[in-house]
Amino acid sequence: MIGLFDSGIGGLTVLKSLQSFMPDEQYIYLGDTARLPYGTKSPETIKRYTQQNISFLSAKGVNLIISACHSASSAILQFDIQGPVPLLNVIEPSCTEAMKKSRSKKIGLMATQATVDAGQYQRLMTSPFELFSQACPLLVPIVESGWLEDPITDQIIKRYTDPLMEMNVDVIILGCTHFPLLKDSIQKVVGPEVQLIDPGECLAQQILAMNRRPLPTTILDIFLTDKSPHFIKTAQNILPGQTLHLSQVDL
Repeated sequence: MIGLFDSGIGGLTVLKSLQSFMPDEQYIYLGDTARLPYGTKSPETIKRYTQQNISFLSAKGVNLIISACHSASSAILQFDIQGPVPLLNVIEPSCTEAMKKSRSKKIGLMATQATVDAGQYQRLMTSPFELFSQACPLLVPIVESGWLEDPITDQIIKRYTDPLMEMNVDVIILGCTHFPLLKDSIQKVVGPEVQLIDPGECLAQQILAMNRRPLPTTILDIFLTDKSPHFIKTAQNILPGQTLHLSQVDL
């Protein structure tokens, strides 16, 4: 059984990727919606939230935990956070995939301010690759508000990606699990020549390489610290046709 956690909706993009590669696994999802976003919090606060999320999922009996949140993943690497079961993050596989695909050796990163400040992507990049980071603080609330297709969203994306394009990057890492929901808009703005790295897809490939044996299921358990109607509606759009069991919890 695989447990995933994120600050809100964004981690569902990771879950969707995992399900596309491993549809027969059993999943539990924890969205810390009462305390989002993580990207504006201090490293110590993100560390505390991350440890609480790990403890919650561990108590549910999962045998693998995934941090489907880049800010939490940065804290895991920065503070060497360990869990009682294997703990994976979205940063390492995304970084590896970006270096595989970049021809110019110039890689862009779109992320929250906390992920940029933590510097974990920069630490994992090896010579001769160069990383150019861009904090995109407005994109998470845009996704949480459901403004996925709006002229204002395109303008904001262009404002964030222009500095990366000036550096001639040919790969951009979507360094927040909310950002794949804006993938089409980002691709439209940067053009087809730039490859976008989806952390969920990279993580799914990493887990497949672990030769995990699937367990059949047709129901997804989702735990939220704030069960908002907007989350439920968005979850149903991201994961159509699935039976979602949603419960509100206090960490």
